[in-house]
Amino acid sequence: MGDRIILEACIGSAEAAIAAQAGGADRVELCANLLEGGTTPSAGSIQLARQRISIGLQVMIRPRGGDFCYTDVEFENMKLDIEMAKKLGADGVAIGILKPDGSVDKQRSGELVDLARPLNVTFHRAFDMARDPYQALEDLIEVGVDRVLTSGQEITALEGLDLIVDLVRKAGDRIIVMPGGGIHERNIRKIVEQSGAREVHAAAPVTIASAMEYRNPRCFLGGRTPAAGVRPRSDRPRSYSGDAGGHSLKDGQMRVLIGAVGHESNTFTPFLTRMDDFTIRYGDELLQGLLGSDSLNGIVDTLQAHDVELVPAVAARAMPGGVVERSAYETFKRAILE
Repeated sequence: MGDRIILEACIGSAEAAIAAQAGGADRVELCANLLEGGTTPSAGSIQLARQRISIGLQVMIRPRGGDFCYTDVEFENMKLDIEMAKKLGADGVAIGILKPDGSVDKQRSGELVDLARPLNVTFHRAFDMARDPYQALEDLIEVGVDRVLTSGQEITALEGLDLIVDLVRKAGDRIIVMPGGGIHERNIRKIVEQSGAREVHAAAPVTIASAMEYRNPRCFLGGRTPAAGVRPRSDRPRSYSGDAGGHSLKDGQMRVLIGAVGHESNTFTPFLTRMDDFTIRYGDELLQGLLGSDSLNGIVDTLQAHDVELVPAVAARAMPGGVVERSAYETFKRAILE
């Protein structure tokens, strides 16, 4: 494919950092709460990751999930987290702050960039929520940001590829434009070749069985896992076929998140998650309807037919962990090197 492509792995633990390095990632972005799009990881996670890996370590600086318009207290929190990341050996940080009107908060962003030096600075996918991506790009260049992570202001980088191509062209050598969002081994080559990007941000998680044997069926914290004996550690959509298999929750409630699996062919599969991205108070009939849909439009039509209010959900990214993912990262590397 020509010049070497840098692969940044989005991860949620020190264990995942080890797996990413073993699989060939060039850099990791360490986060917590990946099901909320990523927040600042703990000091322990940063320190342990730094001790265990030699590749680049970016640390997410985001005090909470949700939008990117922060209070003064939250902003102070971000500054303290940057100082912590520097002390613990991070190579860079990922920030993102917007004003209420959807423009980049240049003053605050500039303060964080200055505070972070000599670390490199990524402006994360808060960029995808900016009102004007071209002005946002110029603003980030002005305040000295090194790289911008973007899906092209769409759910996935493949869907936003036209904008990404344009941003890469306009950026030139002034700032790195790094595609990210829904990138996998089947589309990474297309995105890199068409965009001209030299860095790519992706995740390659799996779901692994938990060692927990005893389970209290009357109580759960934060949501329910999709099946007994599984801990949520994947954002890769899991397809359920046949009967509901006991996936209905108490009183007919189900939590369903729409996940993409093969964006080139526009095919989609719903999968169950422990998060409340959608809470649907219907029974197995609706679940079967969703399972029978083979496109995003079909899924939306099914939900609307049941008078389900569609609420935008943060793209789920759960914690990849352990050496079980090494093969997934190696697949990524083969896809961009071949």
